[in-house]
Amino acid sequence: MLQRYLAGQVSTESVVDLANALEMNERVNVDGPGDVVINNVLFELANPEINGALTEAGAMALIETLQTD
Repeated sequence: MLQRYLAGQVSTESVVDLANALEMNERVNVDGPGDVVINNVLFELANPEINGALTEAGAMALIETLQTD
């Protein structure tokens, strides 16, 4: 989704909405020991009022974070 955001295919609001949906959905299982990075990224994306609005630089940093884990 972040790559689609960077390509201009989806809006910031769509990224936030998806992150909120994944973060709140009990059927999405991201509570294992290796899922800390995913949870942190979802939290950052789902809470722009706390973490600031998503930017291109921020999206690239989050992609890098996900790829290095």
